[in-house]
Amino acid sequence: MTQPNYYELMARLDRARKDLGGLASTRSLGRKLGFSPTTVTKWLAGQAFPQHVDSLVALVAAIRDAAQRNSRLTPELDALTTRRPWDIAYLAETRARATDTADAVARGAARQTLAATRPGLPVDQCDPLRLGVKPAIDGGADGPTGLPRYVRRAHDVPLGKAVADGQVITLIGGSSTGKSRSAWEAIQTLDPSWRVWRPGDWGELDRIEPHTVVWLDEPQTQLTEENSRYLGAVVSDTARAPVTLIAQMWHEVWRTLDDGEHPEAARLLLAGQVIPIPAEFNPLDPAEWAAAAAADPRLARAAYEAGMEVTQYLAGVPALIDVYQHGQPMTRALITAAVDARRLGLPAPLPLDFLAEAATGYPTDAEWQQVHDQDWLPAALAEASKPVRGLPGPLRPDIPRTRTRSVSTDVRLALYLEEYGSIQRRTEIPKAAFWDAAHRFGTPEQQATLATRADGFGLYRIGASLRKAALSAGHPAGPAALLEHVPDAGDDVIAWIVEHTPVIDLRQLEDLDRELARRDEPQARAALHRRAAQAASLADPEIVRLVRWLATSDDNAATADFLARRPALAMPTNVNLLGPLAQVDHAEAEIFAKRMLTENSRHLAWFVHPMVAAGFRHTIRAHLLALPAGEEPDEIVRVLEVLHDNNFPDEVRYLLERTDPADLSFDHLRDAARVLQMLADLAMTDQLTAVIAMVNQDSRLRRWSPNREAMLANLPLDVSSRLRLDPEPQPPAPRPPRSSINLSPYTRAEDVAEAFATEMGNLTLAAADKAAQSADMANLERLLALLWHLRAGGQHDARDTLVERIEPNLLPSRTEKLCALARELGPSAAAKAVMTKVVAECDPWYSKSIRRVVLSALEAIGATDLIARLAWRIADAGNFAACTTLLPHVVRQYPYGRDPNREPSFRWSWSDLA
Repeated sequence: MTQPNYYELMARLDRARKDLGGLASTRSLGRKLGFSPTTVTKWLAGQAFPQHVDSLVALVAAIRDAAQRNSRLTPELDALTTRRPWDIAYLAETRARATDTADAVARGAARQTLAATRPGLPVDQCDPLRLGVKPAIDGGADGPTGLPRYVRRAHDVPLGKAVADGQVITLIGGSSTGKSRSAWEAIQTLDPSWRVWRPGDWGELDRIEPHTVVWLDEPQTQLTEENSRYLGAVVSDTARAPVTLIAQMWHEVWRTLDDGEHPEAARLLLAGQVIPIPAEFNPLDPAEWAAAAAADPRLARAAYEAGMEVTQYLAGVPALIDVYQHGQPMTRALITAAVDARRLGLPAPLPLDFLAEAATGYPTDAEWQQVHDQDWLPAALAEASKPVRGLPGPLRPDIPRTRTRSVSTDVRLALYLEEYGSIQRRTEIPKAAFWDAAHRFGTPEQQATLATRADGFGLYRIGASLRKAALSAGHPAGPAALLEHVPDAGDDVIAWIVEHTPVIDLRQLEDLDRELARRDEPQARAALHRRAAQAASLADPEIVRLVRWLATSDDNAATADFLARRPALAMPTNVNLLGPLAQVDHAEAEIFAKRMLTENSRHLAWFVHPMVAAGFRHTIRAHLLALPAGEEPDEIVRVLEVLHDNNFPDEVRYLLERTDPADLSFDHLRDAARVLQMLADLAMTDQLTAVIAMVNQDSRLRRWSPNREAMLANLPLDVSSRLRLDPEPQPPAPRPPRSSINLSPYTRAEDVAEAFATEMGNLTLAAADKAAQSADMANLERLLALLWHLRAGGQHDARDTLVERIEPNLLPSRTEKLCALARELGPSAAAKAVMTKVVAECDPWYSKSIRRVVLSALEAIGATDLIARLAWRIADAGNFAACTTLLPHVVRQYPYGRDPNREPSFRWSWSDLA
């Protein structure tokens, strides 16, 4: 996208300010900003340049505020005073001043400004603890303190290379396995000119410069879909390269990406390098580990007491688990409530009032009888927050950063306990007191989050109550889900939901519109469309949803309200908007098409086909013919291909004539062949000869590929014959056929089993029995192969012997291999025993693996009772809807959902919601 020009934006802003009359005078603006009126006047006139972007942003915000307070905020001014274009324009102008200005003083000032506005801190000034590196246990009175000496592991090799190369890197591992420390050590090798930016204000993203590390230690909260899109554009921007992105994720969070819940974040991270961080500590160099352990007793003690889990021990994990499992009853209850809050998606820190109320539901009746009349909270909080081995306890008070002394009202749960507890409680439904506390103390955002999770557990009454509370407070808390789950919702309920649904989230409005359409509620839909047309932000990237509604509806009133706001001037230049907008109003769409081309003139390839489909062929032609010399579009080869495919012969000739063949860049022979075809069709002999020479000199393009003939099929013979391409390589000599296996060298029983499990051949009865009796039952691959070969070879007695040796509880917990084993065993008691282990131990989230592997194996062996058991585990893990799909009778059994005790809910209605 073409960068907005700073002075053009400022001139537009000054005109808009003057249109407000005296509502935004330079005197009032200067008083509000703390600058003189003369300074403000010079800024607006382009005669002076603000020394910091914050001053500029404050000026823009002050003008916007003056218009908004006096109901004078037009769509044009709304779009003009959005922060993002100003950040981009300010940065571009600062860069230009730092290099182009003839005034050395001004150039120096611009460079200082550029350095000051660059986000993040120099890599050698960063504090590892502030970046999420966990402190280690203390070494005693005379022992070492601070971070232990770092010992490299196998994953450090690819990580170090990827960091230096400016790649997108995702570190996946459990809590306290060393993700943050590994990333920290990797960036220590970078040049001091590198900076580390940990996102706080995402508006700073536009000011990212080359040699920046983007540090994401909580990507599950940091990578919203919008942030992921912007971050992907920055990381892939060659003008900013190198920019390194390091994301650190638990396995549970990574799974949600793989299941398609966050497409933009998945697109960003899956395109990069994924590096797993194992829980086991295996040093890359044993000598390095020995030296480190000798110098730091904490390392030696960790290896002695924790075995392979060295990093977890250093983070104080065993002591944290001890408090969680064996602390006083109300201490355990407080920690468990915090675990449930975090695993259900509440952000840290957690409100203490909420946790104290929620914790009352977790003790047993006997435990509660001992404390119910006491002020139990101070003692429980003291035990939960008491440091262990020199590290913070399970619950750490979140102390506000204020100048005066203040008391914390929020707490943070230790990260390892968050993960550990989430796994231990992954099929537990939070107690009723937890949901009551959410209704009483939760913010609208927290209530909306928990409402979704309540619906997942099948707690429809609780979810509806939380959604109603959040909607009443102005938060878009899933109105479609609320309407779906309220029994017998009448016109009054529908009208209330439509009226209270804020128009700030067009995704949720679209869901509500779909639910209203399913219920055949045309009047409610019309009211919803009218509200959205009048009040939805035109700058919202999701505005395309509203335009699509209007394009397919007959609501003339809503359409008129929308067009009165002049959307073509304010909407983001998203090519997907053009077609629907043309259906709404062709004239408005033409204005939008011209603006889209003007602001994105160098990325023409993206827009040609959609604009032709929308009927704006003439707009493309006029734009191309008006291009100034030297401003050809980026990706010129792609532009030529798209124009050729959409029948723009004159424009193709025009661009080819003004483009030097040396400026053409081909990523593949297919692209070069397309351009050669165009040049041949247009009889442009000189350019044709030049491109042929380029192909013949480029080893990448000359390289043989299997589909080369198809690429060159449309080229004239006199052109293709001039190409000097590499010949097809000779195929490798065929391998001689393998003879049948010779078992004579195998003297030991285990050797026989291994040979037979991995190779085809004839086997005597004695050798088969020997293999079945001695096979390694912990090696599932060889066990499966041996079972298959015994069955295929008709050695049924030996196979039965091997099956009798299968002890499911002693088999490794590898879901896919165990399911394959059950399939190989077929419908039998042994297969059912194996799948009983799988159902009890597998991740109960209704993932692709569960659907394609576990359920299919259960169906193959006819284990309907295990399917039911798995379905209820899935429901208790938060996917009650999947349970009803697997067990249709559950819908009839739970017509109003269920309660936290897993019993069917009573017959409730809208009037029962708080």
